[in-house]
Amino acid sequence: MRIRNLLLVGLLAVVVIAPGFARGETEEAFLGISGGPTGGSFYPVAAGIAKVIEDQVPGVRASAESTGGGVENVSLLAARQTDVGIVTLDALYDAYANRGADHLRILSSGVLYNQLLIVRADSDIRSIADLRGRRVSFGPAGSSGVVMWEAVFTLHGLHEGDYISDYLSYTDAADALRDGLIDALGCTIISAGSPYPVVSELEATTRIRFISPYPDQEVIQRSRQEFPLYVVVTVPRGTFRAITEDMTGVAFTTLTGVRGDLSDDLVYRITKAMIEHREEIASFHPFAAEYVSPENIQLFYEQDLPIPFHPGALQYYREAGIVQ
Repeated sequence: MRIRNLLLVGLLAVVVIAPGFARGETEEAFLGISGGPTGGSFYPVAAGIAKVIEDQVPGVRASAESTGGGVENVSLLAARQTDVGIVTLDALYDAYANRGADHLRILSSGVLYNQLLIVRADSDIRSIADLRGRRVSFGPAGSSGVVMWEAVFTLHGLHEGDYISDYLSYTDAADALRDGLIDALGCTIISAGSPYPVVSELEATTRIRFISPYPDQEVIQRSRQEFPLYVVVTVPRGTFRAITEDMTGVAFTTLTGVRGDLSDDLVYRITKAMIEHREEIASFHPFAAEYVSPENIQLFYEQDLPIPFHPGALQYYREAGIVQ
């Protein structure tokens, strides 16, 4: 049983998902919408989704949950301790294909989070290999960035224990880098086409330098073979002052996952509310629109991802002409 912060209700409620609820047999549904740390982008997206569901779907109450992020949200969905979650594609697929959570489904699209490694400009660190024995932060424990960067570091011969991890929020990690308390920060640089505010604020006060996780084609090819769900991206020059030429970065893909055992009718109704009231969801965070964009949903669907969409969501998308 998890204590959930009911959005806009001003009270704490213990949310219990009864077995009959998955079959649509209860009169009132209580949905947990798992986001991420309150300082990040996942939580306000979840808050927007929860508010629209609670306002627009009769008989359904929704709660936005602060969690460790996309990886933890997959675990919560797999354990049926939440109902909808902002998740990463790689973690969702791993749970679906390898960890017995084949009830997981896709609800809607998401965002690419393009990342580079950041160090102080006066640092002697020039590559990931130089971080052996040094202190780094990739985000909160259980977050998508931590899992991705730990995988990327193995491509450079660095494994758990070869460096010291501080599990800080991006804001706290930027402060720690500024103060010399950590040596490097693995951080989102661009998301949904926009520079990440934490990095802009860091660069405004501190001289920084960016390091690519993919310094050559050999590393890129190994990444594509070993971690095919991570995307090799180009971060354009000028994105930040310290990026004076195009750099190769790494990205994880986020999307909205849902429990597959929720009834088709319930998921149809929440999908309809999300898409038809997407402007309200988009008002919660600049990135939120990406999760309810018909164009993005169509692109995700056409990718033929190895995890199915929920039938209730697909029913609405087909009726709305979003997918064929």
